[in-house]
Amino acid sequence: MKLFVVNVGVNTSHASRQGLRSPILPDRTFEFLPIPEDRCPTLATLPRYSDLSSRTRTWPNLGAIVPVASRSRRVHADPDFDFMTYGDVLNSRAAALEYAAAGDQVWFLARLWANDRVNFTGASAFHFVANFEVDKNLLLPPDAAKLTFPVKNRVTMNPHWKRMDDGHKDTFRIIVANQAESHRFVHAIEVTPSIAAHIYAAEAYDPISDEFVVGTGVVKNKNGRPRKFQAFGSVTRAVQVFLNSENADQRPHLGALMDLATQAGAIE
Repeated sequence: MKLFVVNVGVNTSHASRQGLRSPILPDRTFEFLPIPEDRCPTLATLPRYSDLSSRTRTWPNLGAIVPVASRSRRVHADPDFDFMTYGDVLNSRAAALEYAAAGDQVWFLARLWANDRVNFTGASAFHFVANFEVDKNLLLPPDAAKLTFPVKNRVTMNPHWKRMDDGHKDTFRIIVANQAESHRFVHAIEVTPSIAAHIYAAEAYDPISDEFVVGTGVVKNKNGRPRKFQAFGSVTRAVQVFLNSENADQRPHLGALMDLATQAGAIE
């Protein structure tokens, strides 16, 4: 089993330029705001922010969280937590998804902003908001002819498929999750140094050097540079495989993360 990390949802750029923020409440329940749709901003089959329900039931819909000018904006609702799919176009950022196979884990990372149920309080941090266990990895449109019910019904709800229906010619990949083993978490998991240590398969974190260690050595990336907690956001902008159960040393880290996912809970 491999573990992939995918960075999704509105980010600091959306927050500063458009006032779009995903809120996390004091009890660690949260709302996930997808990014605005940029390729097909008028495509009627895509939802608006005001069409998306509040999972915490704190607001009438997600339109109530965003500035008035954005409430009717079409959104790129991906991952699709209703039908449990995730799509991405073929580009360097998402290239690693080619290697996602049945049984692998895809963990979704999002920036969430503290909210007291009325106002945003300013602080934000990265959180894991969901995990998908991969069932199928489809390359579309080439694999479209192979789709059968009920998978096709789920895939056709993904915004990348809807773009294709609208005439866009991008080749894209869709991860179809095993619905029984995949969850949008009830409580978001904040990426603290101890959580990042599991992602990096490290034994400990040194806050003085901002580095992760194994034994007497520093954990490094493939380019030989030390892994640093402060760089976690930039490191995860591109989809990557961080853990693999074929490596015995990484199995305890995978196990610890899966325990955290169980504790975070599946939304009803």
